[in-house]
Amino acid sequence: MGCFTALLLDGPDKEADAWRERLAARDGPIVALLRPEPIYDQARLANERTVSINTAAAGGNASLMALSG
Repeated sequence: MGCFTALLLDGPDKEADAWRERLAARDGPIVALLRPEPIYDQARLANERTVSINTAAAGGNASLMALSG
């Protein structure tokens, strides 16, 4: 299996249980098994990412970080 963060399954409980076992047995990060109830929770399909800039490297002056060299 490749790199993914969620598996969407619209199938019977028995099939969902089998997929949960497969996902739990694999190496790597935890992968969520999502089922429609009655639709998929779209909030679970979004990944939030943040970027932090250490302004202390510029003596606390964030404008120095924006200078192009």
